Amino acid sequence: MPVDRGFDPRFLPGHEVGVPKPATAAARADLRPTKVGDTVRHCTHYSLCMSASRKLCRWAAWNIDGAHHVPTTGDARNFRDDPDYDESAQIDDELYAKNDLDQGHIAAFADVSWGNRKEAARARAQSCYFTNITPQLDSFNRSSLKGVWGNLEASIAEENDVEAKRISVFGGPFFQRDDVPFGKALVPRDFWKVLAYVEDDVLKAKGFILTQKDLERRLEALVLADYRMYQHRVHELAKKLELALGVLAPADTAAAHPRRAAARAPVLRRITSTSEINAPGW
Repeated sequence: MPVDRGFDPRFLPGHEVGVPKPATAAARADLRPTKVGDTVRHCTHYSLCMSASRKLCRWAAWNIDGAHHVPTTGDARNFRDDPDYDESAQIDDELYAKNDLDQGHIAAFADVSWGNRKEAARARAQSCYFTNITPQLDSFNRSSLKGVWGNLEASIAEENDVEAKRISVFGGPFFQRDDVPFGKALVPRDFWKVLAYVEDDVLKAKGFILTQKDLERRLEALVLADYRMYQHRVHELAKKLELALGVLAPADTAAAHPRRAAARAPVLRRITSTSEINAPGW
């Protein structure tokens, strides 16, 4: 059996970017170890950490090698239990039977499909472990923003001079009190993603939220079926997630606005299409 090295912190040329770490006692207490006691699970091209209370992925970190991508056309998604965790520690296919919930990948199926064909196939198969799957509301599936969310990486790679066509991605659900009870699970309403890449030898990062909340507080009422997408400062994201994101925060391309920083207001920017992902000062 090959050894799964997981997320490579030295994947980006000339820089080291580690996986997220718990930043609070509560976050550390919620870690679900594997059968052998590891708090980080390593698969092919990605790593993840499980929440004990929610039985879902707390975060995943994955590497994308655009120069060695293997097409996924026609591949079947074979969802199954992760053998490195007890079955009781993960939410399996029973939750998705005879309803509109979607089995949503955190480390995307196509993103990890790179390398030689055998390596890419192993990564794709492992990405279908339930530890990398989060139940997603049907409103998420219907949202026009789902395409934008899925194309973040491609848009950044196309519009920036990304060295070696390599991007490292970190993402997962937000765990919140108002998540949707369904069966034995709480279905997350919101998701987050941070992308890291190198341009002109400089490490850069962009943070995003896909949310049902009105972060701009401009609406009198918010219809929960509607999702909104924002670019969000990495530092603010880390605080909300109770995670330490290391070098990603100082690498953030979203410069702090002096007045907002003084008022301690989060810096964010609404995004409605891929054409808005790359903007001056962000």
